[in-house]
Amino acid sequence: MIDVPQIGIPQMIKLLPENYAQLILESGAIRRWRGIKTPEELMLLCLFHLVNGSTLVETSRIAKDAHIAEISDVAFMDRFALCAEWFKSICEELSPSLLANYAKPAYLDKYRVIALDASNVTEK
Repeated sequence: MIDVPQIGIPQMIKLLPENYAQLILESGAIRRWRGIKTPEELMLLCLFHLVNGSTLVETSRIAKDAHIAEISDVAFMDRFALCAEWFKSICEELSPSLLANYAKPAYLDKYRVIALDASNVTEK
């Protein structure tokens, strides 16, 4: 049995856009709910797979040990592949709020700024 740490899903969900559950249906990542029952469970498994670099077999085993679902590695792979659009939609919903308070400095008004490098590197 693998020891699965308790993850703060409620804290993570608070950071997502309000319509994150609807976005999973619109993106086509879920067509019918078998095995994995909620968007949160699917997101948790996807993030576990990405963050830990675990194999599909390990991820399906974690799903079983964490009492999320009994899902094969191939079934998870299929769901995971369909989640790209879902995650992209979530990121698009979040990104306007990240830039909302940005005001371009006056000295850059005559320039079309594409990127800035704010690193501060000093070498001898």
